[in-house]
Amino acid sequence: MRMMKKASGKNFSWLFTGNLIYSLSQWGMVVLLAKLGSPAMVGQYVLALSITAPVILFANFQLRDFQATDANNQYSFQQYLTLRLLSMTAVFLLILAVTAFIPLSLNTLLVVWFVCAAKMVESVSDIYFGLFQRNEKMEYVGKSMILKGVSSVLVLGISVYLTQSIAAGALALALAWLGILLFYDMKNGASMLHSVSAEGRLKKGRLVSLWKDFGKGERSTLKGLLLLVLPLGITATLDSLNSSIPRYFLQHIGGEEALGYYSAIAYIMMAGGTFVNAMTQASSPRLSRYYRDNLQRFKRLLLQIMGLCLLLGLAGLSAAYFMGEFLLSLLYSPDYAAYNNVFIIIMLASTIWYMTGCLSAALTVSRYIKLQIPVFLLTCLSIITSSFLLIPVYGATGAAWSICIGMGTRFVCSFALVLHALSRQAALAKQAEQREARIALGDIARG
Repeated sequence: MRMMKKASGKNFSWLFTGNLIYSLSQWGMVVLLAKLGSPAMVGQYVLALSITAPVILFANFQLRDFQATDANNQYSFQQYLTLRLLSMTAVFLLILAVTAFIPLSLNTLLVVWFVCAAKMVESVSDIYFGLFQRNEKMEYVGKSMILKGVSSVLVLGISVYLTQSIAAGALALALAWLGILLFYDMKNGASMLHSVSAEGRLKKGRLVSLWKDFGKGERSTLKGLLLLVLPLGITATLDSLNSSIPRYFLQHIGGEEALGYYSAIAYIMMAGGTFVNAMTQASSPRLSRYYRDNLQRFKRLLLQIMGLCLLLGLAGLSAAYFMGEFLLSLLYSPDYAAYNNVFIIIMLASTIWYMTGCLSAALTVSRYIKLQIPVFLLTCLSIITSSFLLIPVYGATGAAWSICIGMGTRFVCSFALVLHALSRQAALAKQAEQREARIALGDIARG
């Protein structure tokens, strides 16, 4: 038992450290662009993320989480990898088609394509993360994320400093992540698959190479897997799209410079969100067990997690209110201090968003997956409406309020669904108790 607790603690430490460093690095890249480049460069980079992220997230189908919880080995690693490679091929073709009809400069197009390439490589690594997580080797995940985080800041900063080109920085980023995939993730994946196959715990044999794995899954099997994970892809896409919608409006109305100021500040919210995501990932297994066996413990743990997220959000909100101008000048440049009101509103939205992330994790644990789609659709509708009404008048401040309104909508809907899930589970537990009581009474009568 002590050995299991020690292993569990080690896995959590690697997961937490990897997520934290990776999160800080993604924010650090925006800080570097703001300091070494210009607001327009920040705008180009964030616009590329806004275009590619919803498509990538949809095509990921959250396969990592699904794969990591495939305790019965329903699908092989090769089939997960094949589906991911097929979906990334579709993503690349779609991004090429979409950008052909968007009036962007050549330099911005290159940034979009190179950022897309980097995210595609990261998506393939994500399948290996699912393999590592499934075999409780989270140190591989943590070390890979640390490598990605550190290399991201280094190669982007050096490339932009030497070339004054964000396109060159994005290309260097894609190449660095490709190196980590080929020489770290795939190497460890091949070793693990060979070891696990030797123990007879995989349906298929060892991993020979990435290219030989491609296409091994039968069409019917891959189709069945796709249908299972499709709702997860929809919710992930809507979540990403909701944060990107105000940026689309702001870029159209205010241009890349206005988008750059807003996005650099809003990215603080995204960095905190990654931290919250790491915490909910670590807590989800216990939430799952408690939801099945002990609803009181489920409620207690959920409230504890939400309380921590509330404290994190309030700390950020207080920092923005009392030291916002100083922090923005320190993190970016003195020009950003004029947008302190945007910073305060963003941190208010962050507080709501962090707690909503806990509710979403609870809904996934309770298998309310399809019902989350209407929640995200309502959130999307509220953000589109508020962006349409507020951004033309208030600019970046209107974009921040749009996010705040959207997160409020999502919180209310998610909270209502969690209450419904708890009520339903309590009723099922009561029915099970009554059934067991009737069986016991029957045994007594027969005795």
